[in-house]
Amino acid sequence: MQALENRKGRTLTGIVVSDKNDKTIVVRVETLVKHPLLKKYVRRRKKFTAHDPMNECGMGDTDSHAPAG
Repeated sequence: MQALENRKGRTLTGIVVSDKNDKTIVVRVETLVKHPLLKKYVRRRKKFTAHDPMNECGMGDTDSHAPAG
């Protein structure tokens, strides 16, 4: 899983879903959130961009980068 640090300082984990950009990868992060009415856990997915200066990451890879921008 990829470790990403968001603005709150929390570390997020995810999977590389795109490496087509030069020196940039797109990482999909999944979090479990409890539904307020149904009381079931729902997967929330969000995509983040991360800097990959050597273009060494590929689709499905797991590594640690900080989010870009």
